[in-house]
Order: sequence, then structure tokens, then C-alpha cells
Amino acid sequence: MRRTVTDQWGAGWKVRARALRGAGTAPPHPGPDADRMLRRLEAALGRYPAPLVASASTDVWEAAAPISDPVDAELAEFRRQWHRPGTTLWVATEAGPGLVRDGLTWLFTPRSGTWEVELVARGRFRRWARWQVSGEEAAERVLATVTSEVAAGRVPVPSGAALVEVVDHRPPPRPRSMP
Repeated sequence: MRRTVTDQWGAGWKVRARALRGAGTAPPHPGPDADRMLRRLEAALGRYPAPLVASASTDVWEAAAPISDPVDAELAEFRRQWHRPGTTLWVATEAGPGLVRDGLTWLFTPRSGTWEVELVARGRFRRWARWQVSGEEAAERVLATVTSEVAAGRVPVPSGAALVEVVDHRPPPRPRSMP
């Protein structure tokens, strides 16, 4: 089940519902941070992204350091190996059979009674929200509610569904100086 909708700011959204796989999938229930998730959803549906909080980069691969450092020399040697994990030969010989087995196991896993309704923004930046609900009829109702609420410019709060994830990867607006 899929639908498309345009919000009050002109942004396009896709709304879809799908059944989750897994016999052991627990029925959805709202967590302790339901209010926080609702605030994040309101910010993700807004015209401008939420303000950026301070963060630090811990990416070791981009850190500049001299090659005379013994650890960096060892990392450089590791990168030159043709049989290291992640290369084509390693996947074909060591990880490939396990990946095929896991894929076949997933395909033969029965679908659960839990459905996921997903609201995904179309465009350059990734934004989405996911609700979980029990049953196909309930998923259709939640899909219709989310579609109508987004089109009306309101934050969707479908009854019987648990908001499980909200993601907004838009960069914060930069203040512009006036000439």
C-alpha cells in the first residue's frame, strides 16, 4: 500500500505500509519517550530543520597524522592488503556463503502480524517517520490518517499506532548577513 502526499510547504512525501517479517515480532506499544518522538516528528514536518546541537567528529580515517607514527604505518599496510575483510575476494570466499544462507532464511521467515507505516520525504535530504501497528486493516487506517494529516499541515497522531522512529537529516539553516 502506497500513497503520495504534498504538505503545506510544498514538500512531497511517500506513505507506505508493509508487513514485518519474523515470528517473534512483538506487538507495538508506545515507549517511555513517546513525547520526545512526537516533538521530533513535529520538527521533521516543519518548514525549517531543528537547530543543530554541538557535536565533535571522532572519525579516525579523516584525522591527519604523520606516516612515521607506527599505528598509522600499520593502518596503511592493512589498507594495501588485497585479502582484508570487505574486499571482493574476502566476500566471495569467506562471507558469501553465510550471506546467502542468511538471505534465504530471511525469505522463508513468515510475516508477522505487525505492520509498519512509513512516511518518507522525497527530495535531497533524508527525513522519515515510522509507526508500527497490529493488523492489516489497522495499517490501512493509519496510512489514511497519516496521509490526510500531512496534507492538512498537522502532525499525524494515529490512534492505535506506536511511533517508533523519526529521522531528520536536513542541515540547520545558516544565518545570513545582510549587506
